[in-house]
Amino acid sequence: LYFVMKPTPLVMMGDHFGKTLLHLAKTPSDVTRLLEHGADPRDMDIYGKAVLHYVEDPAIARILLATNRAVVLDHLLMTPLFTSNIGVSRAILEHDPSLIEVPDIMRKTAIFYAPTVEKLNLLLRYGADPNARDKDQMTPLCYASTPDHVQALVRGGANINLRCIKGKTALFFATPETIPTFAKLGADMNIRDSLGRKAIYYASGPSITSLMENGLFPDQLITRSA
Repeated sequence: LYFVMKPTPLVMMGDHFGKTLLHLAKTPSDVTRLLEHGADPRDMDIYGKAVLHYVEDPAIARILLATNRAVVLDHLLMTPLFTSNIGVSRAILEHDPSLIEVPDIMRKTAIFYAPTVEKLNLLLRYGADPNARDKDQMTPLCYASTPDHVQALVRGGANINLRCIKGKTALFFATPETIPTFAKLGADMNIRDSLGRKAIYYASGPSITSLMENGLFPDQLITRSA
C-alpha cells in the first residue's frame, strides 16, 4: 500500500472482479489508510457486493461502520448482516440495531439466513421477529434445518403452529431430523392445510415414518395421481 498512499485514483480502481483495494485489505491499519486517501466503502464489485459484505474481522467492520457509509444493499437487497459471521454481525448490530428487520428481495430478514444457532440467538437478542414472513408468507421455522434451530426459534417466541403458505404450518416443511423436535415442542401433528391435507400427504420416505412415529395419524393410505 505504500505506493498508493497519496491522493490517487488507484484507491478507487477495481480489479477484473470489480474489487477495489479496500475490498482486498486484510488489516485494520490498511483499511484506515485507504479510507484516509479516498477509498469508498460503498464501491461494489461485479457481484453487486460492497466492502462490508466480505469483511470477516470485527475490527475492520467497526472502522468501516464508523464512516456511516459501509452498510449498502447488494443486488438482492441484502445488507451485510445477512451473510456476516458472528463477530461482524455483532459489530453491525451495535452500530445500527434497526438493520435487524431490513428485508431482501424475497422479503426475508436476516433471521431467515442464520447459519448457526449462535447467530440466530444473537439476532433474536437484538429483536429479530421469529414470526416474520417472507413473500410466500413462510416463517423462519419453515426453513429451520436442524433440531437446534427449531428449539432456538420456539424459545425465542416463534409460533410453532402459525399457518404459512396455503394454510401449511412449519411442520409441513420439516425434515426427518426436525420432526421429533416439532412434536416435542407442541406442533399440531394432525393439522390440515387449506386443501384439507395433513403433512404426511406431502412427505416421502423417512419423513412419513418420522411423522407417524411422532403422532400423526393418516386418514387413509396416501395415494397421488401421476
